Amino acid sequence: MINVMYSSDDNYLRHAAASICSLLENSNGDDITIHFVSNKLSKKSKSALEKLVTKYNQKIIYFCFQNESKCQFYKYLIRW
Repeated sequence: MINVMYSSDDNYLRHAAASICSLLENSNGDDITIHFVSNKLSKKSKSALEKLVTKYNQKIIYFCFQNESKCQFYKYLIRW
């Protein structure tokens, strides 16, 4: 299993998506989980990424930094 982290907002999403697509195209059959960190990612963008990732039968997990006191990613890292 390969874990890869991306961080972006809607403004840079097409570049992140191109990188994710390349990663998935060249994964050689490895299971990949993408951890996507963002504080401003629209539902439309999330949907597009999910469609891309599921096309390759892989997994994406979102982490949102909207409120640092409730930071999902920080809590996730503590458990890891």
